[in-house]
Amino acid sequence: MRITRTFGRLSLAAAPLLLLLLILQGAPSYAQTSQRGTITGAVTADQGAVRGFRVTAHNVAAQIWYVVFTKDGHYTIPQALAGSYDVSVLQVGYDSPTEKVNLGAGQTQTADLSVRKKAPDPDVTYLDYDQLYPPGAGRDLLEKNCMGCHGLDFYNTQHRTETGWRNGVNMMFFGPSFHDAPIFMRSQMSADDKTTIIKYLTANFGPDSPNRLLKHEPYLVDEDALSKAIYVEYDAPEMRLVNKSSVRPNPDDDPQIIPGGNAQILHDTKLAADGHVWITAANASEIVNLDPRAVDPATRWKQFPIEAPLYPRGVYPHGVTVDHEGRVYWAESAGGRVGELDPETGKMKRYKLPTEGSLLQVITDPSDNIWYTQIQGSAIGRIDARTRRVAQWGTLTPDADPYGMTSDEQGNIWTGGVAKGVLIKFNPTTELFTEYVPPTKYAGVRRVGVDSKGLVWFSEYRASQIGVLNPATGEMKEYKLPMRYSHPYDAWPDMSDNIWFTDHFNDSLIKFDQGTKKATYYPLPQFDWSIPKTEIEKNNTIWFGSRGVPNIVAVHFYPNGYSASAPPEP
Repeated sequence: MRITRTFGRLSLAAAPLLLLLLILQGAPSYAQTSQRGTITGAVTADQGAVRGFRVTAHNVAAQIWYVVFTKDGHYTIPQALAGSYDVSVLQVGYDSPTEKVNLGAGQTQTADLSVRKKAPDPDVTYLDYDQLYPPGAGRDLLEKNCMGCHGLDFYNTQHRTETGWRNGVNMMFFGPSFHDAPIFMRSQMSADDKTTIIKYLTANFGPDSPNRLLKHEPYLVDEDALSKAIYVEYDAPEMRLVNKSSVRPNPDDDPQIIPGGNAQILHDTKLAADGHVWITAANASEIVNLDPRAVDPATRWKQFPIEAPLYPRGVYPHGVTVDHEGRVYWAESAGGRVGELDPETGKMKRYKLPTEGSLLQVITDPSDNIWYTQIQGSAIGRIDARTRRVAQWGTLTPDADPYGMTSDEQGNIWTGGVAKGVLIKFNPTTELFTEYVPPTKYAGVRRVGVDSKGLVWFSEYRASQIGVLNPATGEMKEYKLPMRYSHPYDAWPDMSDNIWFTDHFNDSLIKFDQGTKKATYYPLPQFDWSIPKTEIEKNNTIWFGSRGVPNIVAVHFYPNGYSASAPPEP
C-alpha cells in the first residue's frame, strides 16, 4: 500500500491572519471543511475486474465509518473528519488488508489497496431454488403459508429432527412466540397438511442434511450511480443485552440465537423536527436518540431504558414514531403494548391493549392519534390523541398479520397482510377494511408506502417483486426485480417519488425509478445485513438501523453524495 500526503496551499505569512479570523469567528466545528480532509486511492485485485467495490474507512476516535464505491478502480472519500482511520475493501469473495491512514484537517491522503480472491467455502453448496426446494405438495404449502414471512433462504439453515420441525410448526399455531401469541391464532390447517410440511422439511433439511444455501447472482453494478453514493455509519453506544435470543427455544433444539455478528439490534428509525433520530434498540429494550451533528461520540447518544419488570427479557421495541409535541411512541413485539416517552422528563407510559399480541409498527396521523399494527393477533388499533382511549379492529382475513403501516392524505391506514399475501386498507371514518389481492398469490406483502400521487407501493418478499396499487381505479401492477432472488422488505417513496426497497438476501438498498422502471442496487456497508425500517429525509437521504452484523450502527445514506441540502454530519 502507498500513502502520500498533500497539504492545501497556505503560506506562513497567511497563518497569523487565519488565526485571527478563527478567534473572531469562533473555533470551527467538524461540520466545516477546515476540519475535514479527503482519502482517495486505487483498488486492484489479483483476479477479476474491480467494479463498484466498497471501500470502508473507520475513524476510531470519532466512532464513524465512511463507505464509498470504486469507479474505474479508484475511490474518493470526501469531507472525512480529521483523525486516524482503518481503511479496507469490503467485497464478496475477496480478502483485503486493513491499512492505517492519519488524516489531518485540509489534507488529502492517498491509500492504494490490493485485494486477493478467496477460495470458495468447501463446506457449503449453493443451489438454485428448485434444487434447494424440490417441487411437491410440501413446497406448495410452504409457499402458501410460510415463505411470505420467512423467505426463501431460511429452512435450509435449520437442520432439525422431525420432532424439531414439528415443534416449529406447532409454535406457529399454538405458541409460545413473542408475547406467547402464535402467528396463526385463528387459522386452520388440517393435520394432513401439517404432516406434509413436517415430512417435507425433515426429508430435505434434517439433522444430517448438508450445508446448502440459495445461490447468489452477481451484482448488477452501475458504477456511475454507486460512485456518487456515501454511507455514514455511527457506532452504537454500549447497551445492555436483556434479550439474547430471537425466538423461544424448542424442546428438541438449542435456542435459536440471532445468527452471526452482534446480538444487539438498532431497529426502526424516526426523524424528529430537531434533526435528531429516534431508534428502537430491540434486544436492549431501550429507546435511543442520535444527534448526528454531535462531534463527540460521548454526547452523540441518549438512552432511555424501558422498565417492564414482568418482562425480564425485555419488551423488544420494534416500531417508533414521534408526534407534533415531540413525544416518542414505540410498538412492543414482546411486551404487547404501545409505549410513550416524554423526552424532556424521561417519563414513560405503556398502554395496555384490548387483546394480547405482538406489535410491529406505530405511526401518528395528522391529529396525533397513535396507530399500531398487531401482527400476532392480527389487528389494527388506535390510541386517541386527546382521551387516550384505545380502539382496535381485527383484520378482515383472520391472521392476515399486518406488517408495516402508513396513512394517505384521506386518512386511510394502509398495511400489508404478510401471512395471507393481501394489501389492506382501513377507513377510520367508516371503520371498514378493504383488501386487495395481488396477481401473484401468497407473495408476502409487507411494508407499505404511499407516494405523492396517492399510489400505494408494497414489497412482495417471497416473489422477488414489488407492487403498486392505484386506489382510485383498483388497478394493481407488479414489477419483477432484475435479481431473481431479491427479498424486498420496505417500500418507501422519496421526495422525487423514487421508491426505495431494502433487500435482505442481496444485502442491498434498491432504488426503483417510476419513470424508467429501472432498479438500481446499492450494496450495504456490511455483509449479511438485515435492514429494518428505512426513513427518508426531505433531502432524499436515507436513515436505517442494523441487525445481524458485526458492527451495530445507525446509518445515514447519501445516494447522490453530499450537497448544500444534504451536508456531511457531524
